[in-house]
Amino acid sequence: MTVPSSDDMETVKHLLNSDPIFKEKMDTATSIADKIGREALAEIYAAQSSVKQLNEGGYPSEMEEIIRKKAEGTFRRYAKFMGAMVRLVEPRLSGEYGPVESPVHSLPPEMLSAIFTLTADIPFVVDGQWWTPRVLRLVCRHWKKLAEETPTLWRKVDLTGGLQWTEHALRWSKSVTLDVRMGGRVYYPTTFMKCAEAALEELPRIHSLQLSAYGNLELQAFADLFASQSAPFLAELHFLGESSTLVDVFHDNTFAGEVPTRLRVLSVASAGIVTSSPLFRAPLTTLDLQSCEVWENADELLHTLSILPMLKHLKLWTDDDDLRIDVSKVHDFRPKAVKLLNLKSLSLRDDIKVILVIFKYLDIPHVTTVSIGADDDNIDSFMGSNVLSEMDSVFGTYLTHLFGNTATPSDAFTCLTVTSFQEEYGSGYDTLFTGPSIHRDGLTEFSVGFDLDPDFMDESRALFMRTLSWTPMSFCITRLIATEWLELLDGDDIWIQILQCLHNLEEVHIGKSAPYFVQSISARGPEEARSIRKLVFKGVTPLEDGSIDKVVALLSGRHDLGYPPVALSYIACKIPGPAVAKLRETAGIDPVYVHPAPPILTLESDSVDEDV
Repeated sequence: MTVPSSDDMETVKHLLNSDPIFKEKMDTATSIADKIGREALAEIYAAQSSVKQLNEGGYPSEMEEIIRKKAEGTFRRYAKFMGAMVRLVEPRLSGEYGPVESPVHSLPPEMLSAIFTLTADIPFVVDGQWWTPRVLRLVCRHWKKLAEETPTLWRKVDLTGGLQWTEHALRWSKSVTLDVRMGGRVYYPTTFMKCAEAALEELPRIHSLQLSAYGNLELQAFADLFASQSAPFLAELHFLGESSTLVDVFHDNTFAGEVPTRLRVLSVASAGIVTSSPLFRAPLTTLDLQSCEVWENADELLHTLSILPMLKHLKLWTDDDDLRIDVSKVHDFRPKAVKLLNLKSLSLRDDIKVILVIFKYLDIPHVTTVSIGADDDNIDSFMGSNVLSEMDSVFGTYLTHLFGNTATPSDAFTCLTVTSFQEEYGSGYDTLFTGPSIHRDGLTEFSVGFDLDPDFMDESRALFMRTLSWTPMSFCITRLIATEWLELLDGDDIWIQILQCLHNLEEVHIGKSAPYFVQSISARGPEEARSIRKLVFKGVTPLEDGSIDKVVALLSGRHDLGYPPVALSYIACKIPGPAVAKLRETAGIDPVYVHPAPPILTLESDSVDEDV
């Protein structure tokens, strides 16, 4: 919705006089507009204007998310009116069909069948199930017959659609390769297993397979079904087991003991795999194993990886102490002996001692993303061992080898994001390093996180600071994002350490721990804030914690020393107009962007709405 020009108004008048369909649509839009009122129209116009200004670069990037969310909320609230406005500009057919048969009925069956095949990839999904082929059968008897005689239309077999439809799809697909999956929830495991058994009878022509088990009986049943036949066309296998006792679902006789030579993607969770399984002799490019019982020691794991040179994506996650492998000694390998020269992404979640051993023996020169998630239940043993120095030796040396150990390598990471741990139930933190200053083909993301007991906050902070100390991290990080609430960052001491370590910070995005950050940087004085160019506060109440006065004092003092002004943003914050005016009048702050808190917070009449 925009303000029309005079030319637009003339066009609208012409359409109203000459086009009865347009007039009817305009009457509908006008009626809705009268009903919602002028204030709603002004709100819609303001939302559109803010998005337009954002797209034109009128707001800093950190405000994009909240501006778009607020605008989307406005558009949803007045969706009926927005829909009526959109219909005004919808194109229409120049003519109307008379009472004759639709031209589609004159298409040859071969052409219509080809069109049906193309529609099979349209994601018409209801409750997770793939409905497109079924809907085509409902149009008319001719389409029903033709759909059932088009095998490629039925290549996607949804096991949650019921036994009857599973059998129909298998029969009508004839000999084409199949994509077997679970499109929705399983409400009746017995029926689901019958569907799975019917589908796995076609194992030799299955291209991709996604299955879940719901107990030991199902796990054993799947183990037997997988062993019944070979799978020469299988390219992707996703399997999720849900049992407290792991069963070797994939063993020596899986796929009749034959190697699935086309298998590229293997993703398994909560199931057992023996190391001699044919799966590990396939030319895998993706290996994703989570909480799986596979190896007993590091040598076995490294042997498996050494025969998978085509791997591009490797994810090994274990958060169960019973599944930890023995890493006390490695007999058969030297550091960097396992050559994974095609690997692009690596994600490891395990005890930190296990991760350090695995990482040390991998040669991954072309990896672009590394994610490390570590946990250790015995924190006293952890901090008392040589793990900290081993982390320096393994991860610190790895990064130094990539970027060099000079103070300002041109392509090192420039952004640090501190977030909560990888999993929702985790109580630790993640440190994510991104943003190389120039484009390059090497490592672009590196993260290290720890899931530790919150009662051991001093130990968590020691680990955190050890991570920041790795060269070139401490010299090259210019942007820090810490907008999530983390107990790790609640304290003056930790922020003093961060500011001492990250010498060249230019931009800081901060959330609930803002009072500690402001107190710490203020205590260091204006000279120590000389590199800062931008401060972004998100979801804070700066009047209550007194940070506005401290920010004003710090940045005005910095200005007096001759340093450039600092851009200041407050996002989703409740700030009265006078406080905004105070910030804007302060020398050393330019510009000031403010976006108010969500509508559930009451804003006074002189609130920031009038200042923005």
